[in-house]
Amino acid sequence: MPPRKNSIKDKIIRRLRRITSGRKIAIHGRYGLELAIDPEIVSPRITEEIRRGTYESLESAHILSAVQPTDHVLELGAGLGFIASLIQTSKPVAQYTAVEANPKLIPLIKETLRINNAKVEVINAIASTLPEEIAIGSVPFVVEPEFWASRKGGQGDRVKAIDFNALIKERGISLIIVDIEGGEADLFQYADLKGVRRICVEIHPDIGKAKIQRLFETLHRLDFVYDGRTSIGTVVMFAREVA
Repeated sequence: MPPRKNSIKDKIIRRLRRITSGRKIAIHGRYGLELAIDPEIVSPRITEEIRRGTYESLESAHILSAVQPTDHVLELGAGLGFIASLIQTSKPVAQYTAVEANPKLIPLIKETLRINNAKVEVINAIASTLPEEIAIGSVPFVVEPEFWASRKGGQGDRVKAIDFNALIKERGISLIIVDIEGGEADLFQYADLKGVRRICVEIHPDIGKAKIQRLFETLHRLDFVYDGRTSIGTVVMFAREVA
């Protein structure tokens, strides 16, 4: 998709928002979206990827072709808010919920959404289907120096756990986008995906072949099949199989 073309008015409005926010901004080299960054959280390497337009390049390559105007989208692992902003400024959907576990990213996500005038609800939590985690209401989460490497488990501070299935049901979710650094292996084991038509998952190879196979088998059991037309590399699209 070519970079978004902005009117002079749009550019002036976005520049004023950037000035008044007081945060540093990196402009995505491919789409022209402005992403809020903090040098203490976002490394120089990631900042350079944003400016070159290679940041989240695999996800952005095909995700726009998967969304429909009537979709209710749930994104797990919102990162810097790039995918949410891309969808809601290029091909807006009826409802968009972004869940991010890393509390340090929440202000950046919200600022990115504000700058780009993207309508998205942001939740600081981990979505889970495990009864014990939902009952306790929180899980440990390790925040790494490279924010994308942060993960559930270990000796990290506890982050709020929310019921994945309840979220899908309450919000009528039809499309799920998942980028949770290995957490995709177990996310769908007890999932109730009624009403969901597509699932986009970034698969992290370091989870191992057995867990990757289990992910495919679990989603197949739930009537989802691999969609090669809208999958690329490690970003895999699953579509509900129609009988």
